[in-house]
Amino acid sequence: MLAQIDLNTFLDVESLIAVQFTSPGNNEAAADLKFSSGGSEVLSGEAARNLYLYLRRNDGPSANAAESEPPTEPSPDSSDAEAPEQMSPAVLTMEGAIAEVLRRKKAWFFQKGDDGQGYFLAFINAKGSCSVRTFNAETGIFMGKRYRPGDYQDQFADLIQGATALTVQAQPNLELHCKERLPKEILEYLRRQIKK
Repeated sequence: MLAQIDLNTFLDVESLIAVQFTSPGNNEAAADLKFSSGGSEVLSGEAARNLYLYLRRNDGPSANAAESEPPTEPSPDSSDAEAPEQMSPAVLTMEGAIAEVLRRKKAWFFQKGDDGQGYFLAFINAKGSCSVRTFNAETGIFMGKRYRPGDYQDQFADLIQGATALTVQAQPNLELHCKERLPKEILEYLRRQIKK
């Protein structure tokens, strides 16, 4: 579903997995977008500022989003007290805030560890808690899992930061089919995405 970000920009916000804003409150605003397809794009100026405001509203895209008014920037004479969470530092990563708008129950990422080894991360939100399972990107061997209360977008934001979003053709049952290692077809499908 498309949401109108400015007069000429429509965006499928449901396909976003992460947005990193730089200086969202001024004319040099930029937004680095990461999509679930693995693609990325950069918005700048008014489009970036409006996307920031749109996501901060914590509204999901409505059926009439393309016909609705684009978000507007607060007036310059509004006080700091009326503008919650002013940006300082200049870079703000929105995983936690966009999670309300861009809720995903399952996701796959590729992350390179400090040791240079690549890992596939499988995230799941279920019943008020979340988990991440780690697999060796070379062999597909299961390396372990962690559970936390809440949603993975918030609880494992440190792992998602800088990781590459991936897709799977069909979500496997991780408990049944990935207990020791990733099935060969899933491993090959994930590996093809990181070799592009």
